[in-house]
Amino acid sequence: MVKLASNVGYEEEAPDLLVRFEASSFEDKHDLILSLIPAVPHFVLDVGAGTGHDAAWFAERGAQVVAVEPTNSLRAGAQRLQPSARISWLDEGLPDLAQTRELGIRFDLVWACAVWMHLDCSEREAALDTLAAVSAPHCVLMISLRHGPVPEGRR
Repeated sequence: MVKLASNVGYEEEAPDLLVRFEASSFEDKHDLILSLIPAVPHFVLDVGAGTGHDAAWFAERGAQVVAVEPTNSLRAGAQRLQPSARISWLDEGLPDLAQTRELGIRFDLVWACAVWMHLDCSEREAALDTLAAVSAPHCVLMISLRHGPVPEGRR
């Protein structure tokens, strides 16, 4: 198991999150940015993939997805919920992504949904270098943030 400060609190909440995160459609959650998502990304990196809901959406559209999730219970639940052969799961997270870098894939789309706010300033700087290293020249990087108070027990 990857020990990261950025995923503190998620292991305990995983059973609830596996239900809650699956309750809304991808389109409903990401309505405001749907037009910005590349039409046919061949290789997608889903950072902090959680329940795999977003990874599955990309896989259903033909993308090969590398889903990285450092929280064991979320990753295991996601693999049960999203059994697509187009999704490869890795136990890791930002800022390092050593296993992802070792794959040698250059991604067309890097998707970091509700992850960035868990990183401190130095981790964000290192994470940008990491994401640049795995991005194809034409890569689209999409980062979303949760606004509002930090839930109890999380960073």
